[in-house]
Amino acid sequence: MPTITNNILAIDPGTREIGFAVLSGNELLDYGVKRVSKQSTTRALMQKVDVIVTRLFVQYSPALLAIKQPVVVQYSGRLVEAVGKQIKSTGERHGLTIYEFEPKAIRQFVCQSPKATKQDMAKIIADRCLELARYADKKNKEEALYWGRMFDAIAVGLMSAEEVKST
Repeated sequence: MPTITNNILAIDPGTREIGFAVLSGNELLDYGVKRVSKQSTTRALMQKVDVIVTRLFVQYSPALLAIKQPVVVQYSGRLVEAVGKQIKSTGERHGLTIYEFEPKAIRQFVCQSPKATKQDMAKIIADRCLELARYADKKNKEEALYWGRMFDAIAVGLMSAEEVKST
């Protein structure tokens, strides 16, 4: 029988990688990036996402799922939007309460500015949690994008923890 927790599973959806963070209140319990890898079809991608997210649910037994809302500005954004819907569907199937936050609102919450960059947000989070500093200042664009998923998930988790606290 799964243990009942107040854990929050926060996710930054993507088609290549999914950033995740697990929090209990404001305490960061775990974090990372899961590789989705290139899938041959949209259906295969959705199945892979379902498997990854289900494993996270089983491992961490969250009570709440928090997701960064994807920004849809080009065709690939539609696929990220579909990944986000798949994650929410998986969460609903597992009976989780689901929060979804817009990127500007997340940056406003963490950085006190909706115009802050992903790098600004990563630096603020790394300053709060020193073990994350090694991931925050990546000069290589690919590495910065990769670890940026994790920082976005942590920010979503912190924002949802605040939201839960205020309700």
